[in-house]
Amino acid sequence: MKLTVLGAGTFVAEINRTASGYLLEIEDKKIIFDFGRGTIRNLLELGHNLENLDKIFISHVHADHLLELINFIIHLVINPDKKRKYGLDISDKKYQVYGPEGLKNSINSILDAVSFNKQNLEEIISIKEIAPKQILTFDNYTIVPFQAMHNKGLNALGYRVKKSEKIFFYSGDTTYCESIIEGAKDADLAIIEACLKSSENHMNGIEAGLVATKANVKLLMLTHIARTYLSDVEEDLRKTYGGKYLIAEDKLCVKF
Repeated sequence: MKLTVLGAGTFVAEINRTASGYLLEIEDKKIIFDFGRGTIRNLLELGHNLENLDKIFISHVHADHLLELINFIIHLVINPDKKRKYGLDISDKKYQVYGPEGLKNSINSILDAVSFNKQNLEEIISIKEIAPKQILTFDNYTIVPFQAMHNKGLNALGYRVKKSEKIFFYSGDTTYCESIIEGAKDADLAIIEACLKSSENHMNGIEAGLVATKANVKLLMLTHIARTYLSDVEEDLRKTYGGKYLIAEDKLCVKF
């Protein structure tokens, strides 16, 4: 597997860190996890054809994890030509988008809000709402969503991907909870948020490190860190985690 960070930041606008987005490559398959601001630009700058995206998984419907997916959908639908300047050919392709309950309504509501004609939407995009622990089996890998605990009343998911003996986990936004530890168990690479030193809706470095320690994570990548917390997060992490780790940066690539 190969993981590329497309957006390591938060909802706060920054030049060097865009909003949440991650590309996981499994052989020739390209899977996107979250689609925040900057995802399309970073994909194109790294030389990826948008036509080659395989599946898209959304962790929750907050703007910094979802909104650029709307731009992507509009781009697909309003360009009828088969060949376009970005090399996009959708003549025989239907994109699959997965996410928690409420995702379809959120996408449709945003498209309605911008007066977008959805007449041809279902020909190009399939939006599937999935439940925690629902096993999704694809060609040679599986993806299992795990319940994340973010804002009260909001459906949020983390994702565990397994191919052969390799395991990848992405927490999305969450507070410390047992389901995230379960999802990250024995992961070769786990991307776990550590947004703020103190928050009712996010983890900090101490809590992210505790998740990684309890889950026996081989390589931890901390992400979604507020810029005001970047200077302190590693010190906090080391209070609960002694293993290998990285701090996510836009365009950082890891093979595992």
